[in-house]
Amino acid sequence: MVRYMECQKNHAAHLGGHVLDGCGEFMPAGEEGTPLALKCAACDCHRNFHRREAEVGSSTAATPTPTPPPPQPSSTTPNCYISFANNNNISKPTVIRPQPRAPVMMAFGGGAAAESSSEDQAAAAQFAEQYGVSKKRFRTKFTQGQKDKMTEFADRIGWRIQKQDESELQRFCQEVGVKRQVFKVWLHNNKQAKTAKQKHETKVYKHLLDYGRATFHGIYKDISKKKKGRRAF
Repeated sequence: MVRYMECQKNHAAHLGGHVLDGCGEFMPAGEEGTPLALKCAACDCHRNFHRREAEVGSSTAATPTPTPPPPQPSSTTPNCYISFANNNNISKPTVIRPQPRAPVMMAFGGGAAAESSSEDQAAAAQFAEQYGVSKKRFRTKFTQGQKDKMTEFADRIGWRIQKQDESELQRFCQEVGVKRQVFKVWLHNNKQAKTAKQKHETKVYKHLLDYGRATFHGIYKDISKKKKGRRAF
């Protein structure tokens, strides 16, 4: 069984830095067998950018997916060619700049890929980002009523969508007015936040419980000492 865990794409590669998006696990953006199945619905990155884990028997072997090395920042200016149409007039040189090269298409995954494959599309998107073509990510805004209903529905299904929940999920999304894929992304993001919050609350509760026990034992000892002192008189 193969799982794809956290995203390892370097979003600051074109700046010579190293920035990750924080996506903890790959979640396909479409049904199995479609091009969107290789795209993460949470971080919008290709599946090959996520760390690959292959389970063999009872042991788990983690195989990190190599990411393209960040380009080294160049301290030199682009090459320019200067030609002089007339040697007697050197005050007005004609500057001829080289034509920009087309982005190189790279295939991820180790095998030959077709021109229209999703691997090439992901590589093209990466190089387009490095060449200054930015892609704005649309962020959906929910009303408080939608948030409450989605939280209630997520609690009912255990914050995990099973195959038997697909029909109920479809009805719920139509009722609330939220797209099915948008709800899946919301569920994925808030599940991690909810888990972290529960761990923090459990830690605080345990600390308060230990403090309460220590305080109770201290008060009990003081009362016992006072009772013994009264009996002595």
